[in-house]
Amino acid sequence: VKFGRKGSRCPGEFCLFKSDTKNLLFNDNTECLAKLHGRTTSEKYLGQQYITAVANLQQCSTSELLDACAFLKK
Repeated sequence: VKFGRKGSRCPGEFCLFKSDTKNLLFNDNTECLAKLHGRTTSEKYLGQQYITAVANLQQCSTSELLDACAFLKK
């Protein structure tokens, strides 16, 4: 409720479902999040193909550009 499209803290602080960029975790048209019932886990809900794809992303090597620009974070 606080961070939804019409939430009390959106757009002043943070909007969970509003962004001008692509590749969002949630689509701008998202109305709400559904609670998983029973013994359904996020892994079961998302499916093995999605879980495997995300796990493979974590194994990718990082860009040398990120290492070169790391000094900016310090």
